[in-house]
Amino acid sequence: IAKDIALSLEIFVKGSLNIFNNQTNVDMNNRFTVYGIRDLGQDLAPISMLIMMEAIQQSIVENGEKGRATWLYIDEIHVLINSEYSAQYLQQLWKKVRKQGGLCTGITQNIVDLLMSETSTTMLSNSAFILLLNQSSKDIEKIVESLEISEEQLNYVIDSPSGCGLIKCGSRMVPFDNVI
Repeated sequence: IAKDIALSLEIFVKGSLNIFNNQTNVDMNNRFTVYGIRDLGQDLAPISMLIMMEAIQQSIVENGEKGRATWLYIDEIHVLINSEYSAQYLQQLWKKVRKQGGLCTGITQNIVDLLMSETSTTMLSNSAFILLLNQSSKDIEKIVESLEISEEQLNYVIDSPSGCGLIKCGSRMVPFDNVI
């Protein structure tokens, strides 16, 4: 069994996927740490995302112990949701990050991408604050069903100008028009 495990891990230790087999050159004590995953290949993406999210969670825990809040922004969150490994990890992180002194913010252009996944739908329902800007009319049906938006409130998110949208805070849905 040990030989099989060693052979399975060899590609990550000595082979072409050994990128994490070295000391990091990233200063993890920076106030801002940005992880860019766009250029990861398909082979490295799952393990990279797990390592990245574990590092993020560890930072949140350490900051929480020091009485510091950590705000985690995840742009293009649908990319992480589309990976089975990162989606599961992200879901558990989303549920417990507040207890560890942190806040999560997921950002995506099309919320309907999130509503197609049971995992992200659960995450969305566990979010106390949701901000919706202009949405395409083809996506709106699923959004109305999931977030219980009235016909009148839809005017703020369907073909609306920049500066208009809806804020869902707790059980309240508040339309806003902040056109400047």
